[in-house]
Amino acid sequence: MAHSLRQRHNAVPATSTVDAPGFAVMLYMAALTATRYNPVIKKFYQRLLGEGINHSKWLITACMRKLLAIINVMVRDGSCWKNKDSHF
Repeated sequence: MAHSLRQRHNAVPATSTVDAPGFAVMLYMAALTATRYNPVIKKFYQRLLGEGINHSKWLITACMRKLLAIINVMVRDGSCWKNKDSHF
């Protein structure tokens, strides 16, 4: 998909790519919050801590990657977040 975007005349500028600093900060903050309040990410974070990994930035980066993978699957399938503990 990215290759075809570069070929078009009205292509998206390179500054709006996924690795833009604003996106990374947003994803970092989302992962940081998710480690406290999202049961899936919190369990993942606690498992990594239990394995003896206690480099906080590495742990948050792993949670960012996990969160991004979950979001990609949700977008691909056109689904919404489904929390097992939710009563809605």
